[in-house]
Amino acid sequence: MAKKLLVFPRMGIILLILLFTSTGVFADTLVYQPSAWAHEKIGIATKAGIVSENFAQLPYTANITRLAYCKLLLSTANAFGYPLPLVEENHPFADTKDLSVAQAYLLGLTKGTDNGNFSPELPLPREMAAAMLSKLRMLFQANN
Repeated sequence: MAKKLLVFPRMGIILLILLFTSTGVFADTLVYQPSAWAHEKIGIATKAGIVSENFAQLPYTANITRLAYCKLLLSTANAFGYPLPLVEENHPFADTKDLSVAQAYLLGLTKGTDNGNFSPELPLPREMAAAMLSKLRMLFQANN
């Protein structure tokens, strides 16, 4: 009887090990799919170079960060042949050294949040996204 009781804890431990190791293995390869209504348009944007291949590493229905939106704006500008500015060694923000953030700042598409910070991981409010997109549109118009 004692032998039978020892089998269950061992199986439980093995099961837990399998669960934790398999989650870690698959987490690096997990790819999310957009909602059915957005699938075609996101595919078009990906082929055009607007949406990066690693965009699917987070759920499409999750909020977008300030950093990720800057990357989308700049990849859109790049896809349409708009010249991106060169970034000098002194970066405009203390909390990120991301090239796309500096370029978006130099193009006037974005500003910092406070005291020389950009806050790259903050969610982007819809009004800010619309304002940034509008600024990109104005850049395109001025370039024509």
